[in-house]
Amino acid sequence: MALFHGVSEAAVEAGRTAAPLSGYLVVWGLCGLTAAVCALLLLVGVPKDAFTRSTVSDPAPR
Repeated sequence: MALFHGVSEAAVEAGRTAAPLSGYLVVWGLCGLTAAVCALLLLVGVPKDAFTRSTVSDPAPR
């Protein structure tokens, strides 16, 4: 009985301590914006041949 009482109090308390949805949306928005900026920087800043496969017999570019 005491265990059930403690669990029910914890469940009620958990319902009152959750953060508001607006806080989650702000964090999700900032993470999405950061990911978009990083993707854009990768597209613009990385040379096109950086991800091409080369064989061992190909000489290194100078």
